[in-house]
Amino acid sequence: MSNIKGILNKCILCSGVSIDSRRTKPGEFFVALRGNSNGNQFVADAFKNGAEYALIDDPNYQINDRCLLVDNALLTLQEMATLHRKQLSNVPLIVVAGSNGKTTTKELIHAVLSKKYNAIKTPHNLNNHIGVPLSILGLKKETGIAVIEIGANHPGEHLNLCNISQPNMAIVTNCGKDHLEGYGSIQGVIDANAEVYRYIDEHRGVAVVNGGDQTLMGLSDGLNRIIFGHHPKSDVSASILDHYPTLALEVRAAHSTWQQHTHLYGQCHAHNILAAISIGRHFGVDDTAISSAIASYKPSNNRSQRITWNGNDIFLDAYNANPSSMMAMLDFFDALPSHKKIVILGGMKELGAASEAEHAAVLERLSTMTIAHVFLVGKEYEGSGHAINCMQFDTAHTLKRHLGSQSFSGFHILVKGSRGYALETLFA
Repeated sequence: MSNIKGILNKCILCSGVSIDSRRTKPGEFFVALRGNSNGNQFVADAFKNGAEYALIDDPNYQINDRCLLVDNALLTLQEMATLHRKQLSNVPLIVVAGSNGKTTTKELIHAVLSKKYNAIKTPHNLNNHIGVPLSILGLKKETGIAVIEIGANHPGEHLNLCNISQPNMAIVTNCGKDHLEGYGSIQGVIDANAEVYRYIDEHRGVAVVNGGDQTLMGLSDGLNRIIFGHHPKSDVSASILDHYPTLALEVRAAHSTWQQHTHLYGQCHAHNILAAISIGRHFGVDDTAISSAIASYKPSNNRSQRITWNGNDIFLDAYNANPSSMMAMLDFFDALPSHKKIVILGGMKELGAASEAEHAAVLERLSTMTIAHVFLVGKEYEGSGHAINCMQFDTAHTLKRHLGSQSFSGFHILVKGSRGYALETLFA
């Protein structure tokens, strides 16, 4: 069977879509994907857990008439999502792209829009060639608006994800030094983010642009756009009232000014907040509701979290890291009014040939800071830590053993590193 419309009709009658047989729930549509393992091998397990249908691409696992055989399950999943989106083209859809801050921006936008609409968002961090189709298949007739995060690490991926999600509006948060291994250079990052603007331009959408970012302003020149931040044509702007313990802004919008308190830390989040305010106002959410939504938002999933551990105040921003986000957090921590500071940094992945220089730059920045203890985790720092007074560890597990033998108390501790190092496990 290979009729996309027929498969989609079966899928949307199910209670959801699953790609993990272990987590499949009764009534769901299971998609057997090939990755580290062959998902076709787990079709029987998916049915045992209550799957209604299974999309497979290996005839050896067509165990019943509810197995829908196609040539390629992943491509079919993407085609289903594309068709589903076309059938619900009346639902406004916003994509969030960029190097840093995508998930926080997505969450803030969703919180704001949910004050007025039945809004859906990308679950967790499902922003790639698999996650975006899964998010799009979550659109319903009753959905009022959707906020979809898209992430890429190679040229062409942003455009592919836009073709699947078919956004009416897009925001690129910034162009930082992420995925340099796949993009080759910062120019490669810029070109990849420009794919989003190109789609918006060709489909007469709206770009939401940080007016203080000259790169983004140049890339979006000529587009129908909403500008926020430091720019004469800005819809919304702000000044920072306080950095600590959390970020507070004075927001200035047309006919309205207010103090915006948040649970976020780091000046970098000011632009994410302004983006959410601009989009909320564009869709008619009143300022009081917008302010309430942003004030109530609490970061999670190891992103800009604050936790306490053994009498220490932990700034946990360990979901991922690249040179741009790493430097932003070091700048924040350097300005923190405390005399008792510890920095724990994990290596930064996917930097390719730029890795050695970028890690050296991080250490150079650390050398300018007053820090009681510096702990580095990962092979990326091997041989380079001599530039500063630090201790180096291969894994978070070995560092955790060391921390357990110490008696730190009353410190502010910054924790930042790439996902592969799972630095949040230090405090579990």
